[in-house]
Amino acid sequence: MGKNQKHLTGLLTFIFFLAGCTFAPNTPIPPISQKTNAELIQLLDTFSYENDEESEYDFYLIIEELEERGASASEAAPILAKMIAYDGSTSVTASHPLVAMGKSAQSATPYLIQNLDNEREEVRRYSIFVLGTIGEPAKCSVPEIAPLLWDKSPCVRSAVAGALTEITNIMLVESDLYKLDATVPGSVACHNEISQTAREWWLETGQFTDWPEKNCVPLETQ
Repeated sequence: MGKNQKHLTGLLTFIFFLAGCTFAPNTPIPPISQKTNAELIQLLDTFSYENDEESEYDFYLIIEELEERGASASEAAPILAKMIAYDGSTSVTASHPLVAMGKSAQSATPYLIQNLDNEREEVRRYSIFVLGTIGEPAKCSVPEIAPLLWDKSPCVRSAVAGALTEITNIMLVESDLYKLDATVPGSVACHNEISQTAREWWLETGQFTDWPEKNCVPLETQ
């Protein structure tokens, strides 16, 4: 074999090697169900404002996985509560796993309370809805959500009445039809009259009750 032919053969071999590297199939991404709760929380963190990383999994896929895990994923509750207030209307989707967690989402309480000042109606409504599904462990939130019985949005006012009913175990809505439905997170009947009974209760009794403070302190300050 001549010297030039050897060089040509070597060059072709190198080219084929590069081609093999270029077109080799990418390593498949493992199913998200194989991720631990801590890993899912880490993935959620890539969607925060301060993080420049990109997640290899779609936001909704992570949310759906956490929702399916329910109470067993309660360690993700604080970050999910914060995400409800993120920019964009789809942020409230973060409430779905919290609703699925029920009482186990109580560590989200202080962060849900922080959302009550948000100018977006849906952020306030979904945060209140989650507090209602947490129920009695969120009793410390009562003095914070009760003033929103006079919110400008009838949907928020209805959510407060429904949440107070679940938290206090006092029937503060006219009918079971207006109680919070955990199968439809954030959904409430937006009628002006729904909050009337709850308003009267708050003015006559609720505001004079000594509500506990436990569960309302953010984890960062404990």
